[in-house]
Amino acid sequence: MIGILAGLWGRMQGWVAIAAAALAAIAGAYLAGRRQARRDVALDQAQRALNRREVRDAVERDVARDPAAAERLLRDWRRD
Repeated sequence: MIGILAGLWGRMQGWVAIAAAALAAIAGAYLAGRRQARRDVALDQAQRALNRREVRDAVERDVARDPAAAERLLRDWRRD
C-alpha cells in the first residue's frame, strides 16, 4: 500500500508543483493589483484635496480683493 502511494506521489509531484506555482502567480497578481488600487485611491484623494484647496484659495483671494465680495456672494448664493 505504501509503495502504491509513493509511486502515485512520484507521478503527481510535478503536477502539484505546477499547480502551486500557478496559485502563487495568481496570488501575486492579485496582491499587486490591490496595492496599485490603494495607490490610485490615495492619488485621487490627494488630487481632490488639491482641487478643493485651489478653489478655496481662489475664493479667499476674490474676497480679499473686493471688500464687498462677501455680501455679493451671500446675496447671489442659492442652492439649485
